[in-house]
Amino acid sequence: MNQPGEELSVICEFQSLSAVQVLRSIRHILAGHPEEGSLFDLYPHQNISLDKAEAYLEKSNDKHFGLIGGGYECHFGAVARSHFDLLLIKSAAPPSIPWDDWATELIKLPRFVMAWVADIEYACWQSELDPETYEAVGRLHKHLPRLRTGAPVPLRQEVIDITRNPGRRINRDGYVEAVGATMWFGEPFWTVTGADRKQLEAMEELRISECGLGLIRVEAAGECFRAAEGAIGKLQEKLHSVLFPNAKLTKPWFIHTA
Repeated sequence: MNQPGEELSVICEFQSLSAVQVLRSIRHILAGHPEEGSLFDLYPHQNISLDKAEAYLEKSNDKHFGLIGGGYECHFGAVARSHFDLLLIKSAAPPSIPWDDWATELIKLPRFVMAWVADIEYACWQSELDPETYEAVGRLHKHLPRLRTGAPVPLRQEVIDITRNPGRRINRDGYVEAVGATMWFGEPFWTVTGADRKQLEAMEELRISECGLGLIRVEAAGECFRAAEGAIGKLQEKLHSVLFPNAKLTKPWFIHTA
């Protein structure tokens, strides 16, 4: 696993978005930056304009898409098991379009819940469950704690325990348990997570600004989290405890329930 770069994850309520609607928002952002190029890959098509990509989605009625071009990978679809819609935008290099510019447009999507920016490599390893993924790249894992999944044979009986990792990313019902150096929250977030907005606003480590319509932007650090130790690790854990107070009351998706 070697995935340099950063990613912006955007969560909206389940089945609140259409693929065409999301592509139009992406198109609007890219229209302000013509230097990013005008041709993209949208499976099964290659080197097409965003106009043609939108026309294809309207005709096909696809519920999800993957768009590659201009230095970005954009993936959209519904995560049915966890009941939310997800738009994931990856940039292998520091994004030429600031993440704030992306977020300013995307948090306007209907029933927006949350968004955050993460270092791809850090987030992946902090959330990796499979020891074989470690072994494939020669990364040590014997010292890491394990969890019994309770799943029936032949499914995996044991996974790496990521539930205490400061940079963990765990799908929950209607949201993702994840924190970032920069985050955005919509009004549905407080209901679905049980978090207290006043507690978040009381954290002296944060810079919080209003974005209108009940939306807020939260800045916890000047750059993406890339370490789980020391003061930065403690800050991530504090954010987890404030933002996701009910997460520990339910089993994560990878633990089998009869």
